[in-house]
Amino acid sequence: MLKLPDHINDLEISKLALSRGVNVRPLSQYYSGLSTPIQSGLLLGFACVQEQDMTFAFSILRQCLIENGIRLDPHKN
Repeated sequence: MLKLPDHINDLEISKLALSRGVNVRPLSQYYSGLSTPIQSGLLLGFACVQEQDMTFAFSILRQCLIENGIRLDPHKN
């Protein structure tokens, strides 16, 4: 799971990623919002991805995150 800031639309990121061939599920769709606040995030699965394809898939997902306002700092853990 990749938790995103609450103001980020995880549904839009998942749609953009899917349009580029990477399937991730928006975490917000699993919340009813009745007893727990809705959280933004992406569910990542690796079972159907060949190891040699993971780097490419993550580069696509990274670009989708950047295009949706996520600032990625390679020096932060």
